[in-house]
Amino acid sequence: MSKVGKINHFLQNLAHPGVDIIFCGYAESYSPDYWYHPNRISPVWRFYWGATEGADLIFPDRKLELNPQFVVFVPPDIPFETRAEKPFSQLFMHFDWPAGPALAEPVSFSSADELDFLQKSRKWYETEMESVSLHMYSLLFRYLPRLRELEPRRPKKFDPRIERALRLLDDAKMDLPLTEIAKEVSMSYYHFLDTFKKQVGVAPGHYRMTQRMNYGQFLLLHTDRPIEEIAQETGFTNRFHFSKAFKLFFKQPPGEYRRSKDVSRTLPEYPGK
Repeated sequence: MSKVGKINHFLQNLAHPGVDIIFCGYAESYSPDYWYHPNRISPVWRFYWGATEGADLIFPDRKLELNPQFVVFVPPDIPFETRAEKPFSQLFMHFDWPAGPALAEPVSFSSADELDFLQKSRKWYETEMESVSLHMYSLLFRYLPRLRELEPRRPKKFDPRIERALRLLDDAKMDLPLTEIAKEVSMSYYHFLDTFKKQVGVAPGHYRMTQRMNYGQFLLLHTDRPIEEIAQETGFTNRFHFSKAFKLFFKQPPGEYRRSKDVSRTLPEYPGK
């Protein structure tokens, strides 16, 4: 045994694990009207902790009722609904983790070990931005090693042709008809529609609209671009059509949505691009 110990591992300049929090916040007394959404599907991970009861995450095979006793991680490309019976409070974040495990279903963990830390989360947002960032990343990194351990047990695998279709549909500017996308991935049209829905959980048209709305939301939150420009960037012919779709999706017109969110206008890289 050496003088410094039996086992010694030394690393220098350890690389960052490649995780970026795209959007986060603490919602207090959040309205059920704005939480209700039957069409959520995200290109990034989502984290939820219910500071109070009242909010639900509804997946094709289960319903998770948020409460202070556990946290929930929703992997990318998992369709789900959000509903609430009454106003509630929650901590949430959307984060990009390109090297994360390819899980096919949501994962929940007990919050018992972190409950004291979580219960202080409301106060994080009353401090300077650096403090908010330190707290949110500190919380996230407490759980990521546990998520990584699940990878061998629950992989999510797509048909390579569907993976190609997903990449095409993720491009907000590309407006190929679904018949053309089917040809691009060497599938008949109806076989493509059926296979895509079975593997992804939603129809390809619905998936494309969701990705456009997610990108539009991202641009509203992180840029000062005019809504007309955002409409064009997300594949809509004009502001009217974009605003109509956005209101149906997020329950607020895009201008009102932008004004209601106090977030940085520093543009990070959009994970879905």
